[in-house]
Amino acid sequence: MSNKDGIGAQVIIKAGGKTQLREQNGKSHYQDDITMHFGLLNSTLVDKISIHWPSGTIQYLYNIKADQTLHIVESSAENQ
Repeated sequence: MSNKDGIGAQVIIKAGGKTQLREQNGKSHYQDDITMHFGLLNSTLVDKISIHWPSGTIQYLYNIKADQTLHIVESSAENQ
C-alpha cells in the first residue's frame, strides 16, 4: 500500500478523445486540499481512469460520469 494521500500517484484519464495526466504531489491551489481537477470541456463521461500508485499497483475505473468528486482508495490487488 502507498501513503494515505497517494503522494506520487499518477492519474491518467481518457475522455472525449483526449488524454490527461496528473501526478499527486500533495500541493493544490487551496491549503490542505489535495484534490485533482481535470477539465473535460463538453464531455459528460470519462471513458477510463488509470491510477498508477507508488506501490506499483495499477487501478482502473471505466465510464465515470463527469461533474463529480471521487474519493479513490488504493486497491489491495494489482492490475485491477
